[in-house]
Amino acid sequence: MKNNKKMSFNISKIINTNVGKNSLLANELARYFLVSLIGLLIDLSLFSVAMRLGGASWFFAAILGFSAGVASVWWLSILFVFKNRSLGQSPAIEFVSFLFIGILGLGVTESVLLVGIEVLKIQPELSKISAAGGTFVFNFALRKLLLFRNGT
Repeated sequence: MKNNKKMSFNISKIINTNVGKNSLLANELARYFLVSLIGLLIDLSLFSVAMRLGGASWFFAAILGFSAGVASVWWLSILFVFKNRSLGQSPAIEFVSFLFIGILGLGVTESVLLVGIEVLKIQPELSKISAAGGTFVFNFALRKLLLFRNGT
């Protein structure tokens, strides 16, 4: 019986430690989600306005919306989302790295838009929203891993 208590205590300690780490990650993920929603609203608004009112192609409208969205997400991320900044001492390098990851994410978005708009003939804004999910996961994972690691 004594061994069972000791074993359950150790397991409990491990679980509590992991829950603490997971809650930090969950908290950052939730805040990043909200920040990304703001960025998506900016991105989607400029995407739609550039196409519908400005006559831009969907490809260039996506780049315009993306540019404004990524800048706002970076700024909001360093203010409200991540406590740890791997490159915080070099904000210019951090932003370029953040942007580069975003450009890779833009490749994901453009690929989904190409298939959605050109192949499946889905309305551009609906294709853009469907692309946002995969791009969100891609961007969060790389940014967390490379730019905002815990313990750096």
